[in-house]
Amino acid sequence: MKNRKTRVILIAVLALLLVAAVTAGVTLHDRAAAQPTPSASANVQTADKSRMPPSETPEESAEPEESDAPTETPAPSETPEPTATPAPTPEPQTVTITIVCFNALQSDALPEGVRAVLPAGGVLVQRTVTLEAGDTVWTVTQRACREAGVSLEANYAAAQSAVYVEGIGQLYEFDCGEGSGWIYKVNGVSPGRGCDGYELHAGDALVWAYTCNYGNDV
Repeated sequence: MKNRKTRVILIAVLALLLVAAVTAGVTLHDRAAAQPTPSASANVQTADKSRMPPSETPEESAEPEESDAPTETPAPSETPEPTATPAPTPEPQTVTITIVCFNALQSDALPEGVRAVLPAGGVLVQRTVTLEAGDTVWTVTQRACREAGVSLEANYAAAQSAVYVEGIGQLYEFDCGEGSGWIYKVNGVSPGRGCDGYELHAGDALVWAYTCNYGNDV
C-alpha cells in the first residue's frame, strides 16, 4: 500500500515536470519566432555594396569646366557730374530821386492858386528808381514823375543843346519871381549841364529843388 502511494506521487511529480518542460519549450519557440530574420534582399544589397567600386569624387569637388565664352567686363560706374551752383542773382542797381519846393512855399510871390495844388510838406516826389542802361537825370526824372503821378513839362533848349525843365507838379519857372525855377543836383553837386546830358550811376542821389534866387537858396 505504501509503495502504491509512492508510485502515484512520483507519477504526479513527473507529470508536473513534463508540463513545465512543455510550457518552457513553447515559450522559447514563440520568442524565437518573434525575432526578425534578415531578409534575403538585405543580404543581396550588402553583397552588392561590397562589390561596388570606390565612390567617385562629389560633383562639388570636380574642377570647373573651361568655357570658350568671352568674359564680360563690368562697365565702369559713371561718376555723377557735380551740380553747378547757381550764380547769385545780382541786386538791382538803383538811384534815389527827390523833388522839393520848400522855397516856393515860403515865398510871398507864389500865386495862391499854385500854392493850393502843392503838397503842404513841400515834397512832390521821393522814391527809389531802378537804374537802366544809359539812364540820365532826364530819363530818371521822367520815369519817377510818371510813376508818382506828378506832372512834368520841359522843352529843348537849342542854345544849350539840352533839355530844360520848365515845370514840375504845376510849379513853373518865374512863379516866384525872375530868378525862380527848377535846378538839379547829384550827390549834392550841380553838374552845370543839361539834365539829358548827365548819366547817372548806381547809388546816386538826385535832387530837384525849386529856387527863388538863381540857385543860391538850394
